Amino acid sequence: MDAKTKKNRIGHKTLSKSFNLWFWGALTCFSQEHMQTFGYLCSMLPIIEKLYPDDVSDQQDKIHAYTAFFNTNPMLGSVIVGITASLEEARANDTGIDGETINDMRAGLMGPIAGIGDSLIDGTLIPILLGIALGMSQNGSPIGAIFYIVVWDLLAYFGQRFLYFRGYKLGE
Repeated sequence: MDAKTKKNRIGHKTLSKSFNLWFWGALTCFSQEHMQTFGYLCSMLPIIEKLYPDDVSDQQDKIHAYTAFFNTNPMLGSVIVGITASLEEARANDTGIDGETINDMRAGLMGPIAGIGDSLIDGTLIPILLGIALGMSQNGSPIGAIFYIVVWDLLAYFGQRFLYFRGYKLGE
């Protein structure tokens, strides 16, 4: 089903709200039992509310797919949330996607994304940024710390946002 024939469409505002909930909430309510489940669930709430506005019990049934264990690299994991939003849109349009399919996709991607993200972000990008920042901090200059904070925050936010929306497009 192409984009022109879709009955239920998620708008940019709803996708942005979902992304921001993921960005700010991916690691909230973090526990050894649930890891990022609640951040993932929270980020999907605007999508569910938009696609199923009339029936609260229907919303509760659809949300059940997002209560399963979830843990991945929070930076690259935004692509999974974007793909999930697209799959939820397809489910709302009766294309044969069900909650089990969404759950299987999520479970299949979270491990590889975690491995790639942990290696690239935590093992490569952060040490490079810290090395640059330390070089800029010679003789007690605060410029290095400011550089690291600003650059990391910009990369984290806009990098995750790019991946979220790219995931949404890939999920179509």
